[in-house]
Amino acid sequence: MENPASTLWMVSVDSRGNQGNGPSGEPSISGDGRFIAFSSQASNLVGQDTNGSRDIFVHDREMGITRRVSLSSGGAQGNGSSGQPAISADGHFVAFFSIATNLAPGDTNGTGDVFLHELATGLTRRVSVASGGAQGNGFSDGPSISGDGRYVAFESSASNLVAGDNNNNTDVFVHDSLDGSTIGAWANPPQLENLPGGAAAISANGLVVAFAVHLPDWASEGALGRSQVLVHDIAAGATELAGGEPENIFAEGAAGVLSLSADGSWVVFRSNDANLAPEDTNGADDVFAIGREPYAIHRVSVDSQGNQGNGASGQPSVGGDGRFVAFWSEASNLTPGDSNGIGDVFVHDRQTGETRRISAGPNGTQGGKLSGSPSLSSDARFLAFESEASNLAPGDANGQQDVFVAENPLHR
Repeated sequence: MENPASTLWMVSVDSRGNQGNGPSGEPSISGDGRFIAFSSQASNLVGQDTNGSRDIFVHDREMGITRRVSLSSGGAQGNGSSGQPAISADGHFVAFFSIATNLAPGDTNGTGDVFLHELATGLTRRVSVASGGAQGNGFSDGPSISGDGRYVAFESSASNLVAGDNNNNTDVFVHDSLDGSTIGAWANPPQLENLPGGAAAISANGLVVAFAVHLPDWASEGALGRSQVLVHDIAAGATELAGGEPENIFAEGAAGVLSLSADGSWVVFRSNDANLAPEDTNGADDVFAIGREPYAIHRVSVDSQGNQGNGASGQPSVGGDGRFVAFWSEASNLTPGDSNGIGDVFVHDRQTGETRRISAGPNGTQGGKLSGSPSLSSDARFLAFESEASNLAPGDANGQQDVFVAENPLHR
């Protein structure tokens, strides 16, 4: 039997520890693992939750308190669904997506926006706006937040957030919540400009943004079939390929779901490009880590002996120093005893090469249903994830997907 995660907690609960009466997921964990933001359709996690919509919550593991944050600055609950929470490393801010129109004044664009909530003050502001505060004329989502909550990266189809945006594509933007400015993270290499971008991730120091641009598949009448991972230096205003300048600027496979180390020196992503690592013959998505300076690339969705997985992997989340990477995988050969036939959550230590399954009960019992969406704390000590399994924690009887936090057994 594999060595299990040492301790595991259910955190999609109310302030008395009662389970939610609806599904919860999309966890985002603070730098020290104390705070977990998540989305939930449960109506019993806080009082007076009567909007019938998915909301954003934050659970404080130290105090045992759960609060709803998808509220207006005056405390009004959203009149539409919210999701995709991203909590700052210090646990003070949560960025999220919402279709609600009453979270910030003047929200009349009739489309999804990105918001930023400050827990200490209860202030909620819309950040998918132009530098002058004008609301976007297109859909915005996919927030990623810096460690102190000042910067929020997101993707948007809006064409009026920055001057000169005339490519008619989804682009990546960064909003500075301190001075109210918004900039675009443009794909400077000429072969990649004017292509749609997304899957943004911002470093904890707020200086680097990674994102993917989607390349046309000319054999499929312009369908988007390939991707390239780019890194944008905010201070310099320059964009480069995550791995430097390889001869072939166009990746052979699709890439996405990015995660950045605290200083932006490591970029982690999923890809089905078989040319990124030696002996990649599984024909499936894998998780890779690229070190930018000096250049290095590692496939991390492997077992402890370095053998490739026999199934697809994705949803990566990297720790602050780039050593540990959490990910989801449907592979059954990454750890011993994986016989449940469903997707699980794993963590890989790039330094020792070890891989461990996290979505298992403290006694080593493997999950009975799907687990995924891992979020690794910056200090890499804790890992949050969502699971439909009812046998990971005692007393899980709500029949719903829940959010859990586990200790990283490889962090010693």
